[in-house]
This record gives sequence, C-alpha cells and structure tokens, in this order.
Amino acid sequence: MPKRRDVMRAIERAAAAADLPTTAREGANHTLLSIGSTTDSVPRHRELARFTAEAIFERLERELGPRWWT
Repeated sequence: MPKRRDVMRAIERAAAAADLPTTAREGANHTLLSIGSTTDSVPRHRELARFTAEAIFERLERELGPRWWT
C-alpha cells in the first residue's frame, strides 16, 4: 500500500516538471488537487489502496502524460 505523502509528492514533482499550475485545498475528507485544467481528490488516509493510487494517476494522465508515475 503506497503512502499518501509519497503519492502527493509524486504528483507535485510531475506537475512541476511539466510546468503546470497546481493548487490544493483541503475538503472534509479529501485533498482537492487542481493541476492544469484537471481537478481530482486524494483521500486523507495515511496509506492508500494500490488501486486507488493507480486510479488517481490514471485520471491525471491527461495533464501529466501517459504513465508518468512509473
């Protein structure tokens, strides 16, 4: 199970490398990320299920490119 902080760091690094504007705000149970024109949420748990992390990465492919997390 990947750690939430590792998932967030990977997203932030990829967005910085792609020179995309990134904003984050805290919701009740999730962090809402806006990267370019895509908005997604990351659950606020210490560890995320592998399929949850992969789903987040896949939804961000439009902005960050295909398979950017590998």
